[in-house]
Amino acid sequence: MSKDAAVKISVSRIRTWLECPYKHHVTYTLGWRPTAVPSEAMAFGLAWHSAVERWWLTGEARVPSGEPHQTAALRRTLTRYVERRQEERGARIAELPFEAELEGMAFVGRIDLLLQRGGRWWVVEHKTTSEDVTPGAIWWQTLGLDYQPAIYMLAARAMGHDPAGMIYDVLGKPGIRPRRGESVDDYGARFAAAATLATREVCVGGDRLQAALDNVGEIVDNLSCRAQNPAACFRFGRCSMVDHCHYGADLGPPQFTRGEERCLKK
Repeated sequence: MSKDAAVKISVSRIRTWLECPYKHHVTYTLGWRPTAVPSEAMAFGLAWHSAVERWWLTGEARVPSGEPHQTAALRRTLTRYVERRQEERGARIAELPFEAELEGMAFVGRIDLLLQRGGRWWVVEHKTTSEDVTPGAIWWQTLGLDYQPAIYMLAARAMGHDPAGMIYDVLGKPGIRPRRGESVDDYGARFAAAATLATREVCVGGDRLQAALDNVGEIVDNLSCRAQNPAACFRFGRCSMVDHCHYGADLGPPQFTRGEERCLKK
């Protein structure tokens, strides 16, 4: 596929293609999206992002209502988060959508936060993960090849900002479950105490920035590939495409719904 400004590229779209080209074809070319309820991990991540976004925008520390144990864990962890980040609530622009043409490619997305730190603007990306995010962990090393900092920094520049780099604002979720007889509040407190709140500044420029864009260009040129990737079917739980790919289920209701292509956040 040649680069086409009519083809909207997002970080989510790139990651979907890298995970499984066929899933990308169904999702972005055919427009089918699963109707299944989000997994527990995804629901937690969406709720955390919503709560953090609200706090940066309004200063209100409140989490969405949901499963009681998850809500208690989120509420207690958000309290810790606010205590650590309160002094940084200076100049900021939260939830900034963008459409930018970079290197002949049309990128769309939404920057979580532009934050002023040390006299410079930084692009901030909120993330949750169950991986180890302590200093020196492998998870941080994988960020060195992430395309998101390059795309978001260039998008910010296209909107008139000059960010110094990207700050990953990460919640590392502990692998703990409620104990028998444990109250909801006690579980929330135990979860928050075991959670890891970490940040990492990533600066992308020069050869590294160009290399990232070159790699994205290679992906865009191959978006028409529809190959299935069996290794991805159960890599992160059960893929929403399993019934279709493995058992011949039709693409359609009730498992899938069709709508206009949208830019997915996570």
